[in-house]
Amino acid sequence: MLKSHLDPRTHKVLRELSAEMSTHKDVRFPPLTPSQEQRQVIKMSGMRYSVSLKLEQQHDTEEEDHEGRSVSVRPAAGKVYRHTFDCFIKEFKTYRPLLSAIKQEYEKTLAHQQDQIKELEPLRSCLRRVTEDCDRKIRARWAEEQAEIGELKREKRRLQKDVKDMREREEARQASMDRLQSELSDQYLQYREERDARRLLVWQLNEEEEEQSADGGTGRAAAVGGRFKQLIGREVENVLQVCRADLTKAQEELTRMKAEYWDVVPRRNWDALEQTHKQNLLQRDFDQMSSKYDTLLELHKEASMQKEAHEPITAQTDESASEEQIQVQCDQLTAPVNQLTAPVDAIPSQRLRDLLRTSTGAALI
Repeated sequence: MLKSHLDPRTHKVLRELSAEMSTHKDVRFPPLTPSQEQRQVIKMSGMRYSVSLKLEQQHDTEEEDHEGRSVSVRPAAGKVYRHTFDCFIKEFKTYRPLLSAIKQEYEKTLAHQQDQIKELEPLRSCLRRVTEDCDRKIRARWAEEQAEIGELKREKRRLQKDVKDMREREEARQASMDRLQSELSDQYLQYREERDARRLLVWQLNEEEEEQSADGGTGRAAAVGGRFKQLIGREVENVLQVCRADLTKAQEELTRMKAEYWDVVPRRNWDALEQTHKQNLLQRDFDQMSSKYDTLLELHKEASMQKEAHEPITAQTDESASEEQIQVQCDQLTAPVNQLTAPVDAIPSQRLRDLLRTSTGAALI
């Protein structure tokens, strides 16, 4: 009857417990002594701990399976566990008070956990809202950044295109300038040739007019003059061609010189700069030597003044030292005289003065 009301998980727990207690199934035990009762309580506590551990593991598994949707055990499973524990209380009459106390503690713990879950439910909903808001803000910010990045990329491509167009325009402008310069140089050469030809033509016309307006002269002289003028004209043309070639060569040489010596300093300027640099170096060295000389001169003056100030003190010290030395020598000379058996009055005064004079002279030397 008991097993018919339980679910498969409860049947599994009961089978494990019955396997552990199968050795003592049909045995009737005598009354227990206090020590035996204590050991039995410990054994039952171990069994109770194993049962509670299995139930908690199953409870944790259910919580992990339903994470994010529900943090509490399902009511049907709780009813099954409660019904199973009531069956244990009914079967184990000896330990009914202990199991009842355990059941009450579990009921209190479950009630406390339910209260905590109810208290934390608003925080959970608030956390969910905050998480959703943060996710929404992150997505919005990411979308804004992507849009900004796309705009910057388009701006970059546009600027690169503008730079490329500007470079192309610059190259086209430079090519146009080179073409115009070459055309201008060609036009200048053409103008110079036309000018020289015009001058030559004017000179020839003037010569012909002079020939026609001239009075007198024979035909032979006129022919000679004509041939001479033709020779002169050819010579002038040859000279003009040579001058043109020399002018072209001079222009090419000038262009080459400008290209090679554009940044070169002329010799006279270089000599002037070098001379100025040497003068500046000499002036700087002279200023340094002058400052050092003035410093040494001041130090010498100070040393001379200090020496002059210390000389009187040194002279006085030398005089006092000489007087002390004379006194010591006099004492040394008078000591042997005092040791003589004869009285001092027996020594002649002249002899004593000679001894003192001799000792003083030796000390001074």
